[in-house]
Amino acid sequence: MPIFPLLQMFLAYSFYDTTANRLYFAPSSASNLLYYWTPGATSYITSGTWISQAYDLTQASSWNGINYTLGGTGTTTVETRSSPDGKIWQVWRGVSGGNIQSSPNRFLQIRVTLAGDGTASPEISNINFDYTQETQAPTQPSQLTAKSLRGAGSIDIFSGQPYEYQHPYFSWSGASDGVNGSGVDGYYVYFGTVPDANPATAGTYQTTSDYVVSDPMTSQSVYYLIIKVKDKLGNTSGAATWF
Repeated sequence: MPIFPLLQMFLAYSFYDTTANRLYFAPSSASNLLYYWTPGATSYITSGTWISQAYDLTQASSWNGINYTLGGTGTTTVETRSSPDGKIWQVWRGVSGGNIQSSPNRFLQIRVTLAGDGTASPEISNINFDYTQETQAPTQPSQLTAKSLRGAGSIDIFSGQPYEYQHPYFSWSGASDGVNGSGVDGYYVYFGTVPDANPATAGTYQTTSDYVVSDPMTSQSVYYLIIKVKDKLGNTSGAATWF
């Protein structure tokens, strides 16, 4: 096949010779140049790889399997890898019997390698996988600090004692969703006079682990601080009265 010069105009004339299996074309009707191209015996590249996006599953406790549809001619290799944070990844592991061999983690990625002899190509479609997420509720905080106000000049206050501070400040730590949980997302917080109030319905939701009383309190009334913890899958702990 000749080397084509750089053409500065659209190809104006072409025809395909079915007997010789050649495509002929000329740059213009005024040109005395005629070029041809003959298709090779192999119509496909012999191998190719596709890598999926990193799927953020929020949390995965176990894999239930991976499914796909195969077609064409050749070999198809399907692999997966997982990561707890989308940055540090495990090694690629081959799928075996429809089972994902990678450890359950928040992030999953799929790699497909197709290989053929060039005359035909394998095909893969309808890739889908299934997994189970945890249903365990997160734990309550392990400790709480109560102050007369937020900022400089505050003093410690204690549950069961009468105070006249109008804007006490509470902070807590230690809430957990376990090693392979989805993680603590936030807190339902209730501060009021109802001792058995449900923070999820009577309180407010927040993602920070502290709370300052902003509404005026009534003299001679008993107030309660009640907290529920919610993880990123929506699992919610029982209510706990902290003050």
